[in-house]
Amino acid sequence: MDNFWFELIFGIASLYFGAQTARIFPTFLRMLAALLSGKVKWPGPRIHAPNPHASNVRARLGIGYDNLFSDFSRNSLGVIGAFVFSILTFLASTPQMRGYVRIKSPWEYLCLSMVALVGGGMALTKAIQNRTQVNRLLSDLAEEVEPRGIEGQSIEAEYVIEHPLTRRQSEWLSSTRALNMFYESVTNQQDGNAQKALTLYQDALAIDPALHTHARDALAHMAESPSLEDAGAIYYWLGVHSEYLKENRQAAVWYTKAVDAFHKIRYQKREARAHCNLGTVKMKLKDPSGMAEYEKAIKLNPMDGTAHINMGMAYYMTDKHERALDAFAEAISVDPGRYAPVVVSQLQRLGYTWKEDMEAIRKKVVKKHGMDLDTLTASEREDIFQANRYFEIGNGLFQSGRYKEALEQFDQGKLVTNKFPGNFFGVSMTAMQMIEVGAISKDQIPYYLEKAEQNVDECLRIVPTHLDYLNAKKIIGDYKKKYHV
Repeated sequence: MDNFWFELIFGIASLYFGAQTARIFPTFLRMLAALLSGKVKWPGPRIHAPNPHASNVRARLGIGYDNLFSDFSRNSLGVIGAFVFSILTFLASTPQMRGYVRIKSPWEYLCLSMVALVGGGMALTKAIQNRTQVNRLLSDLAEEVEPRGIEGQSIEAEYVIEHPLTRRQSEWLSSTRALNMFYESVTNQQDGNAQKALTLYQDALAIDPALHTHARDALAHMAESPSLEDAGAIYYWLGVHSEYLKENRQAAVWYTKAVDAFHKIRYQKREARAHCNLGTVKMKLKDPSGMAEYEKAIKLNPMDGTAHINMGMAYYMTDKHERALDAFAEAISVDPGRYAPVVVSQLQRLGYTWKEDMEAIRKKVVKKHGMDLDTLTASEREDIFQANRYFEIGNGLFQSGRYKEALEQFDQGKLVTNKFPGNFFGVSMTAMQMIEVGAISKDQIPYYLEKAEQNVDECLRIVPTHLDYLNAKKIIGDYKKKYHV
């Protein structure tokens, strides 16, 4: 092969991987600085596979799970390696270096090069994803706010409480596969994959029927002298395993300790999760204060859909029908893709009026966007419902971090009708989130801020006094000042 083609191919590859290396390397250095300073620990938080099928396969095969810092390091080095390989090959092909370096078997070398470049490309996809996750985690720590989870396909999973034994399981449990399967089943449950969650849980018990006893005993040992940072997670999972063992009174004790521990370190979202579980246990024990625990959870984290659903169930069982539907509507508004199927399932269990109940809930959800369906014609109501379906799909994609796909759904919903503000608001919030997590380049920030503002203005055109839209307008204004737009 003529050296011209090597120059061309690897010149382009050098430019491409060089640009990507420049994009990744600052975050890589930032991570190293955080590790050296002791702000974070190697290998970092565990990464859950966003695809439930992948989680299932990994669990069945007994394959280990990746951690953020080790995964980012491995993928970053793959990209950097592809860049170094490309630029060295390019230099070797130039007239200045031909007298010093000679490629004896061009075709064999080209095959080897393709392997290196394809490997670099595969590593790049993960490295960019890891980069966003690392930046988000380090930014949370720098701003001294509650750190968010690494992956998850629902708001509930965003503040996941990591199982303490996943990092120390070799010390405490004989069956690491069983623990991994159980933990992944909980993650799938939070992400709305109930069937996968059940399958993984059954497989976990098949491997270790005494899983919960083993885990409880191991965690109890850790609870003897926990650090302030680890105490909340240890107590929380002690409560979970105690629940599975039907030891509800003891579970209530552990969840109460978890609430106190999370409160001390100001982890409000995780404190809310502990309150919600405590409420469920209290309801099982016929303790009326369980409802107060749900209220505390919602106050701490209004986006906790499970707390809304549990409260709705409690209201429904005590014949407070309208308040139950309000609670279910709140859950669906939080994350339609995650919680709407759960609400439908619960209503079907409760009685034959579930279709009428869901229709009433849909009206309440739309009304939260500032729309009163009773003032619209039948055709307009149908358009609103159709636009809301696009909003629900877009919101689900948004929660799983698939922002570009979410924007496509919101834009489709805007085409159905310009009288429903949800999709305009979805575009605005997605654009702002892409700026926040670094999913776009700095030169694109003015465009996305303008896009966010235009769509919020449309929301205010439809519903001029809606508090969420007015607050969003103010936040966008603050961002425009920050980025001098």
